[in-house]
Amino acid sequence: MPKIVILPHQDLCPDGAVLEAETGETILDVALRNGIEIEHACEKSCACTTCHCIVREGFDSLPESSEEEDDMLDKAWGAGAGKSTELPGPRYRRRSGYRNSTLHNQPCA
Repeated sequence: MPKIVILPHQDLCPDGAVLEAETGETILDVALRNGIEIEHACEKSCACTTCHCIVREGFDSLPESSEEEDDMLDKAWGAGAGKSTELPGPRYRRRSGYRNSTLHNQPCA
């Protein structure tokens, strides 16, 4: 089962967390299911970018983004990702200082 490492965030997850995900489940759904209240203004319809995140490690384990997703992220404040394959699963961090910038609604595996 894929694992998602949520890095500590003062408001959403002060101690960080390691969450288990079903293959194909979105990071947003995994976070919400585990009590991490990520803002998602469009109710997960991929119409905004309030739930996007920064992938710190494990980027190569994610599927390619869709054209629609890329177009949305072009409009997102501070969107970006770093690549590393040191860990077997993706690691995520909510961007500090911007309330509407959190986890990227991307399948986990």
